Amino acid sequence: GFPGWEPPDFVLRFARELHQDGAHAQYARSAGAPELVEAIAETYSPRLGRELDPLKEILVTVGASQGIFLALMACVNPGDEVILLEPAFDIYTGAIRMLGARGKYVPLDVKPSDQELASEVFQMNLAAIEAAITPATKALILNNPHNPTGKVFSRDELSALASMLQKYPWVCIISDEVYEHLVFRPYEAVAFASLPGMADRTISLYSAGKTFSVTGWKIGWAIATESLCQRLQDCQQWVVFSVASTLQVAVARSLRFASQTFHPFPSYYEKLRHSYQKKRDQFVQGLRDLGWSPLVPQGSFFILLKTEPFLKSRAFQDFSTVEYQDFARENAIQVASDTYHRSDYNVCRYLSLQAGVTAIPVSAFYAPEHASLETGLIRLAFCKPDADLEEALSRFRRVNLPLLQQKK
Repeated sequence: GFPGWEPPDFVLRFARELHQDGAHAQYARSAGAPELVEAIAETYSPRLGRELDPLKEILVTVGASQGIFLALMACVNPGDEVILLEPAFDIYTGAIRMLGARGKYVPLDVKPSDQELASEVFQMNLAAIEAAITPATKALILNNPHNPTGKVFSRDELSALASMLQKYPWVCIISDEVYEHLVFRPYEAVAFASLPGMADRTISLYSAGKTFSVTGWKIGWAIATESLCQRLQDCQQWVVFSVASTLQVAVARSLRFASQTFHPFPSYYEKLRHSYQKKRDQFVQGLRDLGWSPLVPQGSFFILLKTEPFLKSRAFQDFSTVEYQDFARENAIQVASDTYHRSDYNVCRYLSLQAGVTAIPVSAFYAPEHASLETGLIRLAFCKPDADLEEALSRFRRVNLPLLQQKK
């Protein structure tokens, strides 16, 4: 899940210039370097529909991953409940467990559809979400655009969720929006905190990693009202104290630069969206040509594949889990024995061994009690150079003859 190319020239230029002197070699302000929090306030005030105070409503974190942990620390105590929408990014589960809280998993509905778009397949079940809320529920984690499905929740869907949550004022919403700029036309990214009644109870999380292809810099930020943000800052003080000074300033300058005209696009953000959408369309078509059934993502850089046609192929049926167990043992690979019966895991194992292409089984994003709901899906990332994507399709072709023959 990381871009397979160098960051944009302007991002690297700012970093090089800043590293040439020692002006930013010492600790930054614990809540974030002034230049970065000011740039974040300028960038996000219009998106969130309110004037942000850079010194009181923004916290710079070690990537959005630390932001997730701090947000949960600020909202939950041991024994409290946190609602997650499944399939759910696994870092949420780890943080909840470490804090002694309990995850309550509400699967997204999977609606049968002739459409290829993920929006036609994955939908919120508001009744199930509401039924999961109790007095012990202190947080709900929302991920939009959604990993691993590529789903972009519409304004109507989010507004309905916000309206329902009005009845439960003790529930904090942690809105993970790191793929905000990877939303493909005609869909839009809606900041949950911008919806009526949600600003005072939403912690919005963002990151420079996906936007500027600098996942290794680990620069993220949380935006919340002063009272909520102060709780995050109190945790930050005793966890990492501050984040890399030079990289914070480089990101600040990149944010300001990215909103300017980026010929021939109106901004760098639009160029980023355009390039990813082109990759998505080409990779999806290549997979279709090979007989696979991809769910076209509305956002992010992940594609889900339906494995049902491949499971019926002779090539897969000749593949034995014993074969993989032998391989794992010979190569000292630790494998959970309770995954050998899962079809999505076995397809991923087959593709890794026979094609040299590694995917992630979607059942890994579900709680154990819901793993059977994954409906035979695997996840691929297309945040790679075109040559790598072509090579992946070429490797798929080696094992896809049964699918191609079936298609003909």
